[in-house]
Amino acid sequence: MRCLTTSNLALLCVGLWFSGCSTPAPQTSRDTLPPEARRGYVEFSGDRADHRLIVYEIDSRGKRQRLGIVSGPTEVGEPAIYVAGPGSERLRVALAPGRHRFTTDNVNLKKDPPDKILELEVKEGWVTPVKIFHALLGTSNFRSQYRIIYTVGNPFPAH
Repeated sequence: MRCLTTSNLALLCVGLWFSGCSTPAPQTSRDTLPPEARRGYVEFSGDRADHRLIVYEIDSRGKRQRLGIVSGPTEVGEPAIYVAGPGSERLRVALAPGRHRFTTDNVNLKKDPPDKILELEVKEGWVTPVKIFHALLGTSNFRSQYRIIYTVGNPFPAH
């Protein structure tokens, strides 16, 4: 059995540090439902790699439950700097069929408009795609203000 030397440990730490600066994963899935539960899916995608969005589901009490981070596609070799962790180009979430509400926060920018809420019907065995766009409202005092726009696509079969 080999011992872990100081130089090997240093290389391991540097490797782990650089792995946090890699480009976003193409897709992340989140499924917390029991195996026997009925499920439908919502798949979020972003428009810009430099705007990472934390996606939340709003529960029946009005509390936000964090689902994950989504961003747009990155160019090959583009550096990625993460404030709240790496995002994925697509975030697919398994949910019980029925009506669900979602909202987002931008981890890189402050937005002055109130959170916009997306409400949609999740159908069993179907994936509902949601594209999230940033519309620039204006810039003042070196601060950009954006409006979040959700575009819901046609659902498609999950399998």
